[in-house]
Amino acid sequence: RDFDFVISSHKKFRADGAPVDNYFPANAQFLIGEVLYDTFKKIQLSPPLDRNLKRKRAKFQKVVKAYTAAAKYKSAEWSTASSYKIGVSFEEFASALLDSPRPKNMKDKDLIVYNQKLWQSVLPFKEKAYKTYKSNVRQAEKNSIENKWIEESKRRLGFLGAELNTSSLDAENSGLKPSTN
Repeated sequence: RDFDFVISSHKKFRADGAPVDNYFPANAQFLIGEVLYDTFKKIQLSPPLDRNLKRKRAKFQKVVKAYTAAAKYKSAEWSTASSYKIGVSFEEFASALLDSPRPKNMKDKDLIVYNQKLWQSVLPFKEKAYKTYKSNVRQAEKNSIENKWIEESKRRLGFLGAELNTSSLDAENSGLKPSTN
């Protein structure tokens, strides 16, 4: 409620023509995203898988929406933080899918096919995270911004770049194979 109060007060003052800074409402909106992210991260993809996947996906969408709203305030600190956390959210969703329990009593061949299909559903989330980090870094360089969120975005870019470039070989070795489409 306190974060919503800051945001609504900012909107009211702006509507009244008062000169207001975007830093505090951007920070409040980012913190709303953080609260939602913590809840999102705690949702485990365990049986009943369909229900928990639906819950996780719905919370994921709320998290991305909250961070996107924070970025729209165009405060350098909170825009870069929000973009970074959007990338982290995509990675978290991908990891949750990959770490989810496999169906029981599945034969080796069927498990390989299952893992291949699972990888195909995870790959777009990893690619979206990569693109989000890349966009964050590019925008920061364009505006001469350097902060911990950009440093972390660069670090994740390096990690994901290596993972996505070598994913075919690793997938073949582990039974997970990315889509060739």
